[in-house]
Amino acid sequence: MNIPLKLVGFEGQNLTLQTAGFFKPAKIIVGGKVASKGSKRDQYVIFDNNGFKVVVQLKQSFVDPIPKLVVDGQLIRLAKPLNALQWIWSAIPMVLIFIGGGIGGAIGAVAFWINMRVFRSEMGAFEKFVLTGMISAIAIILSLVVSTIFGLAVDSRIG
Repeated sequence: MNIPLKLVGFEGQNLTLQTAGFFKPAKIIVGGKVASKGSKRDQYVIFDNNGFKVVVQLKQSFVDPIPKLVVDGQLIRLAKPLNALQWIWSAIPMVLIFIGGGIGGAIGAVAFWINMRVFRSEMGAFEKFVLTGMISAIAIILSLVVSTIFGLAVDSRIG
C-alpha cells in the first residue's frame, strides 16, 4: 500500500510511504526512488524544496501497517488510530494460541496481521468486518485441519 505524503516544504516532490509487507520494511519513496537511509533503523534522509536535509523517522507499531512519522522532531499521524472494536475483531484469531498451540498460534498471528491490513484498506466498514470475519473463520478451520493432520502423522509414527 502506498500512502502519499503531504509534508510542508516538499510540495511537488511526489513523496510516498510504502507500507511494510510481511517480509519487507516500510520505506519512504521520493520521486519513485527509495530515499537515502539515515543513521538509525527506520530512518530516511530527504531534502526539502530549499535543498535542506530533513530526517524522517518511521515509528512502527507492532501490527499496524501504517507507521507514524517523526519529521524533524514533529510527530505526524498518517492515519487515525483503529478503535477498540477493530482491534478486538482483528485479534480473534489469536485465541488459536490457546487452542492450537504453536501451529494455531502461527496461523492466528498471520490472520491477525492480514486482518490489520484489511482494516487499513480503503474498503467500506461493513466489508472490512465481513472480510476479517471470514479470514478469522478460515484461520480457525485451517488450524484445526493442520493440527489434526499433524496429530495423525505423529500418532502413526508412534503406533
